[in-house]
Amino acid sequence: MITNGTVFKVSDIPLETRLHEGRMKRYSIRTQGAQIVFGTITPQPLDKQKNHRAPHDHPYDMLLCVLDGCMMQDVEGIDHPVSAGSAMIVPAYYMHRGYAHGDRPAVLYEIFAPVRHDYIDLNGYQRNDYKDDGAPWVRDKELFSWTKWTRNDPWKKKPPLYKLAEMPVDTMLHEGRMRRRSLRTMQCQTVWAEITPQAKGKQGHHRAPQDHPFDQLIIVNKGRLRIEIGGKEQEMPPGSAVIVPPFTFHRSYAVGDDKVEMMEIFSPPRADYAHLVQWQNEVFPDQGQPWVNPEWDSWNRPPGL
Repeated sequence: MITNGTVFKVSDIPLETRLHEGRMKRYSIRTQGAQIVFGTITPQPLDKQKNHRAPHDHPYDMLLCVLDGCMMQDVEGIDHPVSAGSAMIVPAYYMHRGYAHGDRPAVLYEIFAPVRHDYIDLNGYQRNDYKDDGAPWVRDKELFSWTKWTRNDPWKKKPPLYKLAEMPVDTMLHEGRMRRRSLRTMQCQTVWAEITPQAKGKQGHHRAPQDHPFDQLIIVNKGRLRIEIGGKEQEMPPGSAVIVPPFTFHRSYAVGDDKVEMMEIFSPPRADYAHLVQWQNEVFPDQGQPWVNPEWDSWNRPPGL
């Protein structure tokens, strides 16, 4: 059983195979406000590849990122190939469906905020930390969230498709050794970061610990990160993850010789990270929510708070 604040191996998360006729292997990690689902879809034979699922929509934005292979996303009746290194935001109430396209498996992840009730079984191993069953993304069969199959409704803009390597880079943190890219949806913000370690004799914490009013998911893909949570230091090797609980002081730094590649998920989006996503094509009605109190820094809060 995984507990928030404890580093765990992503490979220990249970797999599930009920979608795409059993050709999709997937697993999930959630926070209070967001859910990430990792999947690998084995494509059908080339001469049989097509959409076999009816189109559907959701009341919230979905972020799809493809790591390898290609997904063909049919959005409002138009096919959009989403290749490796690309991300697509499917806006709320856009009809869509997709399948693995080409001759190699599609490796991907989808980020949902809030957590999906119909996917809550994927997070049964997190029951000790979260008691809710998520929010309805898809209604019961009799009241399924279908809308008219609009075939490129002129009122609906083309869904945003981004190349991760072409996104603007921010270098404000870790003395300029951290390179960050970010995308947000209405309810969630994802940050991809690379951290170059300091020289071995100088590696250590150089930032004061901080806390936030919401929980945060950190996943390390490459390199090693050392993280302090609630005064306890832990090592985060490649393929590890941790959920930092709300109002828990934490800080981290890269260790070893290799660059750290990591991902962070924040729900709701962070107001202090709004500058990271100002370049996006979408227009959001807010600048995110306060994760750090503007009246005082979160590690020097007034007594009793």
